[in-house]
Amino acid sequence: MACVLVVDNHDGVRSLLLSLLSRHFELCDEAENGRQAVAKVAKFYPDVVVLDLLMPEMNGMEVVPRIRKMAPSTGIVLISGCLPPRLGLEAARISGAEAYVEKYTAVRDLIPTIEAVLQDPSRRNGYRQDDCPQTRRPTFRA
Repeated sequence: MACVLVVDNHDGVRSLLLSLLSRHFELCDEAENGRQAVAKVAKFYPDVVVLDLLMPEMNGMEVVPRIRKMAPSTGIVLISGCLPPRLGLEAARISGAEAYVEKYTAVRDLIPTIEAVLQDPSRRNGYRQDDCPQTRRPTFRA
């Protein structure tokens, strides 16, 4: 079963995401900010990180390259409830995340998006075959 780390600075949102995902995936842990996320990725090496884009201390755009450097096979799904979908999609593309899901559609879209990230053939054998964000084909949900 795939191991997922959930990162969001809002306790209620994090709790909802944990409840939703616990039915389908193993939950490695949770984090409330980017600094904690980086530390927990280094500890657990999750298969997927569900990462809030806008957080205090270190935002999602700052966290993605750090995760890529230490755990290149970890899939990253950005989430946000504060950005228009177009900006969220652009943030995922620029940062190198595999996917973007709006918080408002997470109940419907997050599980299939994580499953798509896990099925990505570039993740075979636990290593990315193409580690260049400009050439990867992201799965975007808005």
